[in-house]
Amino acid sequence: ELGGRYDIDDRTILRPYVALGASFLPDNNSTTTASFTGLIAGLGRIQSSSSGPAVLANLEVGLQLYRTHGFEMKAEYVLSAGNDYFSQGASLRGAYHF
Repeated sequence: ELGGRYDIDDRTILRPYVALGASFLPDNNSTTTASFTGLIAGLGRIQSSSSGPAVLANLEVGLQLYRTHGFEMKAEYVLSAGNDYFSQGASLRGAYHF
């Protein structure tokens, strides 16, 4: 993680950051089998298989605003990407410290 710290005033801090990483998933395959019960049990079983990438690149970019004995706000963007896989999200969080 790389980041900075900027003191806006004696009680307020702005902290931007970026984090890079990787996730290794060597056996990222899954098979699920389901079946019906009751009157329709004779319809058989359903099988579903999925596979994902063995390696994901991860990126996090955020900005945190913190005020001593006051509020905190954090905005964050998260990205995970791999072979035929792309996932992203964003969050905004607030807190009041007393």
